[in-house]
Amino acid sequence: MKNRYLLFIALLSLICHHAFCQTQTSAITATLVNLGGGSIEVRFTPNQVLSGAALPLNVYLRVPESQAGGTSFTTTNNPFGLTAIFDYTDNGWHYFYYQTLAQIPITSWSVGTPVTILRVTVNGPATQIELSGGDQGPAISNGAGGFFWPGTALTVDNTSTNLVSWPINSSIALPIELLFFTARPLNATDAKLDWETASELNSSHFEVERSTDGKNWQQVGKVAAAGFSQQNHSYSLIDEKVFEPGESSLSVFYYRLKMLDLDGSFTYSKVREVHFERAGGLVVGELFPNPAERGHVAFQLPLYTEQEASLRLTVFDVRGSVVGLFETDLAAGEQLPGFNLGQLAAGVYHIRVLVNGETFARRLVVQ
Repeated sequence: MKNRYLLFIALLSLICHHAFCQTQTSAITATLVNLGGGSIEVRFTPNQVLSGAALPLNVYLRVPESQAGGTSFTTTNNPFGLTAIFDYTDNGWHYFYYQTLAQIPITSWSVGTPVTILRVTVNGPATQIELSGGDQGPAISNGAGGFFWPGTALTVDNTSTNLVSWPINSSIALPIELLFFTARPLNATDAKLDWETASELNSSHFEVERSTDGKNWQQVGKVAAAGFSQQNHSYSLIDEKVFEPGESSLSVFYYRLKMLDLDGSFTYSKVREVHFERAGGLVVGELFPNPAERGHVAFQLPLYTEQEASLRLTVFDVRGSVVGLFETDLAAGEQLPGFNLGQLAAGVYHIRVLVNGETFARRLVVQ
């Protein structure tokens, strides 16, 4: 590992001339903050009035070696001009090293007020990120009388004070990365919830919650999570008998996903709606999937009929031209098959469903 530092040892040897040139203090607290959306930020908070000219400034971010493949950081806020020097692996961790040799105006920093040092966006599979501080030892010799310190630090007057105390214990476990969460009628009475995650760290379980007004929620199901994963995981749950065919008028149900970690923390997904529409002895749900994928368009339409029925389904484009027509006879309580439109250009389509004299309208988006 020492050979990889040769490119910048010459600079650092000008700053430190003996093994004890840095003294650990607690003048500054360094923390790593999760801003959400894969964005993280390094912050320094002064614990006392600071003086003198500070340089260099070193920041070390690390991830487990098992998560290093394909992981990188994109800088989005860099007020002190830190440069990504290089990255390397040591003792089960992969380190990303940043440095600036410009003087840092620390005298203007207020006691107790966090200062943004560096903000990056995490790319790739890493779900555990730590702000490293001296965990590889207090100093490493360059073999020529100079030393450098592999840890997040801010040195004053090029002499004897390392303002950031080691070890730094600031880490982030990125929350469950949810790729999608959908809710739809499975048939005339049940709702089906599907979701998929791209990564999970210390995840405990999922709770599916339902509401009739979008304000008051109740848990309707619970699904165990993967715990730790860097691969996609698919989940589903069926909310049975959410809508009874004997009910009348338009019924709308709201669903959300509560994602819980082992430490009890949790986040919510976006809210999804499920519609059941009734007329006479018929119940019709919403098209699924909608939007549909361009090229080979197929969809389903949940429908329940209390008696034998004849169905006519007509698909119109935005000009009113018929681009699909399906007719079939249904037995009482029979489940509709899927409808295949084949090749269909991207756009908006209108669907008219005629069942025993009752008409329903649906809107289909192809993207």
